[in-house]
Amino acid sequence: MIRCAIAGTGRIGSLLENDRKREKPATHAGAAARGKRTVIVAGADPDEERLASFGRQWRIPDDRLFTSTDDMLSCLRPDILHIASTTDTHIPNLLSALNHEVPVIVLEKPVAETVQAAREALPFIEHSSSRIIVNHERRFSADYMYARSCVESLRYGRLASIRGTLFLGRTKKPRDVLWHDGTHMIDIIRCLSGGDILPMGIHGNPWSNEQNLLLAGTINRADGSCLVYLECSPFRDYLEFELDLSFEQGRIRIGNGVFEEWVSRPSPYYENFRSLMPARTGLFGTPRTFSTTGYFKNMMAHAVDLFDHPDRPSRSAFQDGIAAVDTIQKFLDLSPFDPADTEV
Repeated sequence: MIRCAIAGTGRIGSLLENDRKREKPATHAGAAARGKRTVIVAGADPDEERLASFGRQWRIPDDRLFTSTDDMLSCLRPDILHIASTTDTHIPNLLSALNHEVPVIVLEKPVAETVQAAREALPFIEHSSSRIIVNHERRFSADYMYARSCVESLRYGRLASIRGTLFLGRTKKPRDVLWHDGTHMIDIIRCLSGGDILPMGIHGNPWSNEQNLLLAGTINRADGSCLVYLECSPFRDYLEFELDLSFEQGRIRIGNGVFEEWVSRPSPYYENFRSLMPARTGLFGTPRTFSTTGYFKNMMAHAVDLFDHPDRPSRSAFQDGIAAVDTIQKFLDLSPFDPADTEV
């Protein structure tokens, strides 16, 4: 069995596995426990109460529960280390794992609190044999991978624009939403389009929880530029993570619990025009659906594959994690507002 250790036993590390409505596995611990070849052998968390609960849930002996990730790695070297601790500990825990020569490291997003901290870790990564997967989970999700195949195969022609909406509650500051869940959005846009986002403009105060925030950028592709629009705003009492991909001859709307696909056809409403109609591609001509996406399961399978084949490339490398936070920081640098002068 491939031995997995979990650094950080909070929400994404373990607790969300108890959410009865989420697709399973939904956490690092859940993915490791459900894998055919993987087993959880240890856990680390400075919160002793949470650590004890983790031990009970996954049946980990007390002598394999640690309040320090470095102590855990000094006691045993797992085959795969999942770093699901708080953002400020990502780089210290990563460097500790590199120092202990852990073969595969799964690192939660964002990779660091600042772009500078992430870049300072690069020389250590480049001189290490450890393989790193940044858990930008949508790279492993079946629905997003299908959308990517549509872009790459030109199924609906050239990708012309991507519009995103990211809402995580009434009072969260857009900057905080961008830096955490926004890394998912920036990364999957890069993954789907195959290019880097060039920030062009920002409207609104990123550090105020009383303003809408709009971002605009462009992606230079071999077949032409692709426009990117992103709204990240408070005021909503619901969660929304959605992308709307507009092609020359079709459209895909994809997000949390959402998948819709349209194709351009002769219009049933107007003569000599074309309209977008639902794409009937599933069984018996029904719309395509994704009841399960396998996002954590597929990520775990990729970690096992990298353990078995260290020469294979990571599908979500540390450099991808840097690119996500670097793009967000470039957007923030365009803002005329000073966070020190913002009243919240």
